[in-house]
Amino acid sequence: MYYYRYMKNVVNSSSQSTAEEIFKELKKDISDAKLVLYFAPEKVFRELTKLISEEFPGTKSMGCTTCGVISASGEQEFSSQAIWFTDGIECTGGVIPDIASFPLQSVQKIKNSIESLSSTENTVCLEFTTAFSLSEELVLTALDSVTCEYNIPVTGGTCGVKNYDHEATLVSENGKVYENSAVYMFIRNLNGSISIYKENVYVPTKHTFTATLVDIKNRIVKELNRKPAKLVLKDAFHLKEAEIEPFLKEHPLGRITEKELYVSACEKVNYDNSISYSSRIFNNTKVSVLETGNFPEITKGTIKKIKEDFEEKAINATQDAQSGRDSTDEQENPLNKAENLSDKQNGQEKTQNPAENSPSLVFLIHCDARKTLFEKNNFHKTFLTEWKSAFSSLSGFYSHGEQLGKIHFNLTLLAVVFE
Repeated sequence: MYYYRYMKNVVNSSSQSTAEEIFKELKKDISDAKLVLYFAPEKVFRELTKLISEEFPGTKSMGCTTCGVISASGEQEFSSQAIWFTDGIECTGGVIPDIASFPLQSVQKIKNSIESLSSTENTVCLEFTTAFSLSEELVLTALDSVTCEYNIPVTGGTCGVKNYDHEATLVSENGKVYENSAVYMFIRNLNGSISIYKENVYVPTKHTFTATLVDIKNRIVKELNRKPAKLVLKDAFHLKEAEIEPFLKEHPLGRITEKELYVSACEKVNYDNSISYSSRIFNNTKVSVLETGNFPEITKGTIKKIKEDFEEKAINATQDAQSGRDSTDEQENPLNKAENLSDKQNGQEKTQNPAENSPSLVFLIHCDARKTLFEKNNFHKTFLTEWKSAFSSLSGFYSHGEQLGKIHFNLTLLAVVFE
């Protein structure tokens, strides 16, 4: 008989207004857990962190502020969520302080975290970073300098809040709350893969340029094709002066690589004809002004790809299980005793096909500006319906920037899928 220990999780959300009420709903049906990831509005985040650490002192935790969450029941704006990993994972994490100044000082700490794992197979590094210090790329450099040695993918999001002018973005790790910091958690799926999918709903226009003068640190594009950036785009699209900034906010720049397109959102047009963006663009980078694509088609395509990949992996797992069962002459596998994929019907044992199931968890990192884009185009409700109909164990939060590998970008959806 073949035994399979799969990842178990519980996703609880709450739209209550006080930390105590929120915590009561977030901890529903939870007696113990190996890890909890949580997201909450800024006004309750500190108190909620305290409540979680006090009642679950043996549970590792990581969280960040947000302006809303996503679950299988849909969207809950200005609400809170907790993802409790109760079995089937191994995890370890830490904090990267002073991200605007010294993120590289945490390199050894990151390395120590990785080496505390029993294995790095099927492991992802999930990170959350506070906003507005222009430091996401610095955090990713620190993480990548270590994770690249172990082939561990890095992904995550920048914290969000309801009111960016009056609220602080915060992160937490194991009961402590931090500003101007990033937190990371290495999560290893003990008996399944972890896959990351990136979706953007923009496509390049015919207008492409080369960024020839950039203030990289401050994310300011000064020249395109060796001319003032604002004037180049004004002429290319025949814009009046008052039309330039609204146009650029609706048409971000796309950084073009051989296989990928990374979106940089426009922050503002500056008095010196330069343009500020929300993620870094490098000198001599090929960029294209973007326009929106077909939202329904893109969304359905992403979901279809995830389902097809999952079903293929499930079929392969079933074949491997059959092979292992034959080679061990039906002996029990001592490494996988926790859960059994068989059930009994009418007194007879029936083995389930893993391909008939859904992923253990689909975790979305969804840009809050992309949500606004969808709402303006009457697509947001359809977007949520598509995802919650496709996956029973759905979770996620709204971010103010997205990260994958060494790259920070905007207006994008990331989906982290646990087999």
